[in-house]
Amino acid sequence: GESQESWVDTTPPGNPILGRLTFPGVPSADPLVITLDMLDANQNLVGEVPSYKGEWQGDLIEVYIETNGTKTWLTPGTRLPPGAVGTQPPAVLFPLADLEAAGDQTVHVLGYRVTDLAGNVSGLSQQVAARFVLNDVPVNVPAPVVPLFTDGGIVNEADARILTAEIPSFTPVRVDDEIVL
Repeated sequence: GESQESWVDTTPPGNPILGRLTFPGVPSADPLVITLDMLDANQNLVGEVPSYKGEWQGDLIEVYIETNGTKTWLTPGTRLPPGAVGTQPPAVLFPLADLEAAGDQTVHVLGYRVTDLAGNVSGLSQQVAARFVLNDVPVNVPAPVVPLFTDGGIVNEADARILTAEIPSFTPVRVDDEIVL
């Protein structure tokens, strides 16, 4: 009789490793700091999945938020549509409700996995640390005062070596707040 060639896909997507999510519009930091003004019009944090080995239409990308070692998988996930693959990074969504449920003012780990149409499941992606700052965000924080700058408006090299900045009080203030000059 006739023979027919067949192919069985047993390779997980992204083998050997999936890259980190990126978040357009979120400044680089470790951890990232996610605020309400970084969400899209539908109140989602939008992440982009870097290209990966074996990327193909129909792949299901599932994202998670990990807090204190516990992963919460967000559903329904993102399925790659038919057509050109790899022309632009697939977008994944982290809804505001899920960010708030994970915990405000806390550092979390964000990541994803990919399942192809054959049912092969990738390993977990490289992780991204992110602090959600969604509520009680200080607004109209006054500028710091540099006393040496007020004595003529010039800070020379000698002044800069002993520079002191005074941070005016503001509210709300949290124990883990970080001030960056």
